[in-house]
Amino acid sequence: MKRSFLIFSIAAALASNNSFAVQSQSDNNYQGYWAQVPVILENITVPTFQDYQIKVTDDLYGAIADGKTDARESIQRAIRDVSRYGGGKVVIPSGKFLVDGPIFLENNVNFHLEEGAEILFSTNYDSYLPQVLTRYEGVDLYNFAPAIYAYQKKNVAITGSGTLNGQAEKSWSTWVQKAKDESLKRVSGSPKNDAETKLRAQNNALAPLWERKYEEADLLRPAFIMFYDSENILLEGVDIIDAPFWVNHFYMSNNVTVRNITMHSLNKNNDGIDIEATSNVHIHDVVFATGDDAIAIKSGRDLDGLKKRIPTTNVVVQNVEFLADDAVALGSEASGGVRNIFIENAVAKDLRKGFYFKTNKNRGAQYEHIRVRNMSIEDLADVPENSKKLTMLEITTNYDHKNIVYNRDPIYKDIRFENITGGWSIRPMLLEGTDTTPIKDFVFDNVSFATGE
Repeated sequence: MKRSFLIFSIAAALASNNSFAVQSQSDNNYQGYWAQVPVILENITVPTFQDYQIKVTDDLYGAIADGKTDARESIQRAIRDVSRYGGGKVVIPSGKFLVDGPIFLENNVNFHLEEGAEILFSTNYDSYLPQVLTRYEGVDLYNFAPAIYAYQKKNVAITGSGTLNGQAEKSWSTWVQKAKDESLKRVSGSPKNDAETKLRAQNNALAPLWERKYEEADLLRPAFIMFYDSENILLEGVDIIDAPFWVNHFYMSNNVTVRNITMHSLNKNNDGIDIEATSNVHIHDVVFATGDDAIAIKSGRDLDGLKKRIPTTNVVVQNVEFLADDAVALGSEASGGVRNIFIENAVAKDLRKGFYFKTNKNRGAQYEHIRVRNMSIEDLADVPENSKKLTMLEITTNYDHKNIVYNRDPIYKDIRFENITGGWSIRPMLLEGTDTTPIKDFVFDNVSFATGE
């Protein structure tokens, strides 16, 4: 039997005056559990590079900034040469550069876009083959390469003030409708893509990776930028637009800094930053205008995630602006656990949900030591058909759950919200547990939302 659990003081306030406000004194200094923040930041290694650079338009490399001539080979050669020299900067000067396929980053390379530079990634799907080892919603597979990809690299960066353009709206994004159309053709009428169902089954059967090879007919879109099993990563200054799927995906990586970037990508499943099984992450001074979760914190899915048990830990988010579907989501693929998450000094507007904690008994998940403070959430998005979904805080242990296979109760432990002001929503909070997984150990300190029909 499904059951909802609400902290009494909040439930009483909602019942009495269509708003809640739990008032007490808060200290904004780094004290108590917040004292870990400066320690985490001090221990994050931001990559540095020697003073050597190659400009891709130099005669030896010959990239042409006309937006039509493929510059991929010129860029890739420059990256290889800088890495072989011991590191430095690969410079993309002002102008439009067509890149017909993925860019593979190498050790000790700062991939730098000067002001006015724009990289237009090709809409030719075959150019992103052969498949590379990547992830799709918490599961390993061989799939189309991300537009920018780093696998087992150290000391890598994407910096500058130029633009990375995935050109996905009229290419990769069309796969969303194609997948729906294919599902409607099947007798079952399942809303899920057949390839997604197959991949989930392979994951739960621990099928070898060589069996998980997917092609265009499978309609599984790649991430735009992905760092897989890499460390000492910097993403700084650039604008990122029109991504095919997740915009930035960090998996099984360490020491990640994302600062002073903007994202404008409103396609289906356009999470801004997905942090999965990754530790020591600092995100600050970032603007998210994305079509799904601005930040999603994950750690693997179902049996594979439960066996690997690689948590996401030590994530600090500061001074950000959320213009997304959801501001911050924890899960749903979080079988390895999530802990030590600190979010402060944020502004959010035009959201569907402010914070979304989601998991189920197949994925397990342990969310612990989560801190959020000093955040302003304006009125949620005015979308009449979705009005009952507009929620400042939603917590569920029954997300996307049909057949319980592993029966691992999710755990929420030591989660605190402080100094949060929210605008209007029909339903400020939805806390949904079950008989065996009650929602508990949440503290709300100086939090106020408005509500009512």
